Amino acid sequence: MKVVLVFVLIFLNAAFLTWQLHRPAPPRERPVPSADPGVERLILVDEVDELPEPRSPPPKPEARGASAAAPVPASELSVAVESKDMPESQPHCGTVGPLDDRRAATRLADRLARLDAETQLRKGEVPVERYWVMLPPMASRAAASRVEQALKRRGVRDLQVLGADDRENAISLGLYQQRESADRRVRQIRSMGYDPKLEIVERARTAYWIDYRVLQAPEAQWQVALVRYPQVQREARPCQ
Repeated sequence: MKVVLVFVLIFLNAAFLTWQLHRPAPPRERPVPSADPGVERLILVDEVDELPEPRSPPPKPEARGASAAAPVPASELSVAVESKDMPESQPHCGTVGPLDDRRAATRLADRLARLDAETQLRKGEVPVERYWVMLPPMASRAAASRVEQALKRRGVRDLQVLGADDRENAISLGLYQQRESADRRVRQIRSMGYDPKLEIVERARTAYWIDYRVLQAPEAQWQVALVRYPQVQREARPCQ
């Protein structure tokens, strides 16, 4: 029995010695490299008693060229636009004329009404020049009558012996609107051996204007409306 116990102890000692010789060596602690200046040293978990609160990640930088302000929803933009005071269209006022004929003025007013213009026909007078050709007053009524008859025999028409005012016994040879027509008359009578005179007379004639008020009318539309009335003028006036 003692011999068996001795062999058992020898076997156990040999086994322990073998385990001591062949077990892996414990890992060595790696030295912590020194940190660069300004960089915090890495702290291992087993070197602190409590872990610090995790830090929030820094905000991501915005893409280059993007606007710093957040985009405004389209609904807010429309409200902002509607809230602004929009300027109202200013009316334009003026007058067109003069026209000698009332019917022509009425037709033109109808054309302007197609431009959405408010129109009003206005009657007035304008001074005009007329050219009066005559033979000066003669010594007597009988003398004036003899000249009158002589001119008629030579084909002269539109003549009359005057009998009042400072032109008594003068012979009127016509009142002309155009200077050219009056000059032709003067040359005709002179060719017959007489000495006619030309006198400029101012008269007032009836005319019509169209006063208008319109919010908007392109110039091209005005030109179309007035194309048949080259003699009229359009004049801007302040709105009442």
